[in-house]
Amino acid sequence: MFGALARMDHQELQARTDALASSYLAQGVTFDFAGEERPFPLDVVPG
Repeated sequence: MFGALARMDHQELQARTDALASSYLAQGVTFDFAGEERPFPLDVVPG
């Protein structure tokens, strides 16, 4: 996993994070915060 992540630049990692959030929204994996539907937060690279 480290090797794959090491080859990604910041832009690619951000694009993958955004794609995950969009996928969650499309699938309804969301929560409501102050009247706004938001994707469930998930760190793509857990620490």
